[in-house]
Amino acid sequence: FNRIDKTNKKNGILKLKTDIQKINFINKFDFNHYALIATFGPKTYRTALFRKANGSYQSIRVNQEIDGWKILEINLKNIKIQKGLQSEVIKISGKSLQ
Repeated sequence: FNRIDKTNKKNGILKLKTDIQKINFINKFDFNHYALIATFGPKTYRTALFRKANGSYQSIRVNQEIDGWKILEINLKNIKIQKGLQSEVIKISGKSLQ
């Protein structure tokens, strides 16, 4: 599983060194398609609001999923998500999606 490949950026293709790096690269939250724009509500029933790349919005609560990521915590300024063994903290973003 930890087979070593050479790092190569020839012809615009990046080969990662190990299979674990490949998995971590694939399992990153897709910020090109979703932007966390707000969290709201009382602590026991807090909601996160995402803007999708197509301009629509999606609200989500703890234990629900977005793009295969499970929502673990929703705080006033960020949320914690998990997919498999990997977890991330996403901060509220004012950036527009491209």
